[in-house]
Amino acid sequence: MIHQKLIQGLKGLSAVCTACLAVAAHAAPGQTDFAQGKAQVEVASPPQILPVEDLRFGQILAPPVAGTVTITPAGSVTSSFALPAWPSVRGPAQFLVLGDANRRFITSHSNSTVISNANGASMTVSNLAFNRSSASPINRLDANGFFILYIGGTLNVQANQQPGDYSGVFEVTVFYL
Repeated sequence: MIHQKLIQGLKGLSAVCTACLAVAAHAAPGQTDFAQGKAQVEVASPPQILPVEDLRFGQILAPPVAGTVTITPAGSVTSSFALPAWPSVRGPAQFLVLGDANRRFITSHSNSTVISNANGASMTVSNLAFNRSSASPINRLDANGFFILYIGGTLNVQANQQPGDYSGVFEVTVFYL
């Protein structure tokens, strides 16, 4: 019974296919047909990154032995030698990332930089690190299209470091996903 119904179904399908071929065979030579397709694109605002605060190690005294001062992206400060007790402004670098609301992005930055004074003495800032909104390297702009990026690092100070004002630059790049 099932076999007979299957054969009848196949005969019906065969008749439909034959009818379709017959209709296609009636098209006159030179006849055409057309359809329209759409092209679409979303143009996103380019991401912007604006510096707000520098990475600030504050004032230190030239130590008799080499050491480090570390500032985390969250602003914690640790040092392998005593830091001066007088007020000094220390803190992570701060950048404002701007773009489309809720847009995902990743950042990259230099791993280290050399800072120097007017006399050519230098120190290395290593282990540059930035905050993330999660364990993932992917961040997301908020509903207003903002994200505050903080970068900390470790200042490597030599024994009897030459006094002076030291400065240098490091690069930060934002990539939209």
